[in-house]
Amino acid sequence: MPIDRLLTLGETKLHDWPDYRALGVDDADVEALVAAATAPTDARTPEAALWAPVHAWRALAQLGDPRAIAPLVSLMATLDDDWAGEELPRALAMFGPRETPAPVDLHEDAGGDDCARGSAATALGLVAAEHPDARDAIVGHLARALERYETQSDALNAFLLVPLVDLRAVEVAPLVERAYAADAIDPLVFGDWEDVQVAFGMLPERRFPRAPLWEDPRDRRSAAPPPPTGPSAAARAEAVRKRKARQKQAKASKRKNRRRR
Repeated sequence: MPIDRLLTLGETKLHDWPDYRALGVDDADVEALVAAATAPTDARTPEAALWAPVHAWRALAQLGDPRAIAPLVSLMATLDDDWAGEELPRALAMFGPRETPAPVDLHEDAGGDDCARGSAATALGLVAAEHPDARDAIVGHLARALERYETQSDALNAFLLVPLVDLRAVEVAPLVERAYAADAIDPLVFGDWEDVQVAFGMLPERRFPRAPLWEDPRDRRSAAPPPPTGPSAAARAEAVRKRKARQKQAKASKRKNRRRR
């Protein structure tokens, strides 16, 4: 299939990836795919073309050419897009640890945006889950990033925590406990220190009720009771979505204030 036809495939579903090689994409298309993945769009862009970056980054991930890594990392730092936040970590993880140090450096390369760096941390966790021989190096990398908890946002620290929990990296438990004790991890994303202990296997179950209000512990308003063993993957995804929405609102407010000056 010619590359221009691929990029007009139009609407697709989240995480529903076709086999792009079977559609005719090959290594000769990498440069064109990078251009399509990083092409700017706006309100005048035809609807089908709005989906071109999604198809392009998926195809690049399936091709596995290392030339695509830096552009995809750059997308995480620049795209304010829920699809990018969901799919780019998976796309980058598909390159695996063989391109080291690039995947291991994703967190730093993702720039200063907390959500972008959180997505990079997610990608690293996925790499470690698929490639156990890379686990220790990636856990160490994420732990070193979390060691800076005092100078980072509590949201970023929580985003770093999630892949460590998913990898059952109990060896970093003392560090995580210190970060929670310093109130440096946003409990909205994963939960409190006791939730982490249960997830690490350090406790069989919670010993004490969570502080009210699971929906947002910083709001002392009524909320639905928490699940018994920590937030589900769906609840965590929803928490991250709400965190991103608040950050988008904050960015929009800053832009409006700058225009008024």
